[in-house]
Amino acid sequence: MKLVKTSLRRLYDLDIDKYSNKVAYIQFTPTLDNWNKVAKNIWEANLLKSEVWDNVVDDIEKSFPERGDLGTLVFASALNLLLFSPTYQKLNLNKFERIIREDKIRTYIISVSTSAFKEEIKSWENAADNLMFARMGQSMELYLRITKINNKEAYSKEIRVPVKKEILEEIKEVAESVRNKQIPKLMKI
Repeated sequence: MKLVKTSLRRLYDLDIDKYSNKVAYIQFTPTLDNWNKVAKNIWEANLLKSEVWDNVVDDIEKSFPERGDLGTLVFASALNLLLFSPTYQKLNLNKFERIIREDKIRTYIISVSTSAFKEEIKSWENAADNLMFARMGQSMELYLRITKINNKEAYSKEIRVPVKKEILEEIKEVAESVRNKQIPKLMKI
């Protein structure tokens, strides 16, 4: 949650807490057996288990009294963390390929790092309708390239995204903190 909140605040000057009646968070907690609601718009769940993903997303959707015309947007950050578990890696590769390819009820924005499991997540890239790649330059510049739009190849030129170095450093620090805490635990599951 901290990564998402920090990124939205720093990149877009958006305080997502102002929209707590329209936004929910799932805190990835691999030590849980299932999932539970811990606050008004916060759930914790063992997302390694594919049935838990389905159940917690359904429960969150039911918790919103007002459903907008646009449906549900699911943003999953650092999703390839789920692949560090040897027990659940193949199941999650297949699960999310199926979700990306077949679930047209919801809109998914999935963020993964290609520095871990690059070959494995190609199945997710192939299943995606739209595909963008971001990379960080040597001096902390952010670059973006679009390779697929509406399931058609789109080879855009790489463009530099005008984000201040300080903002990128703050986001990177939060992301590294999450990875350093989660990956050693996940490798044992």
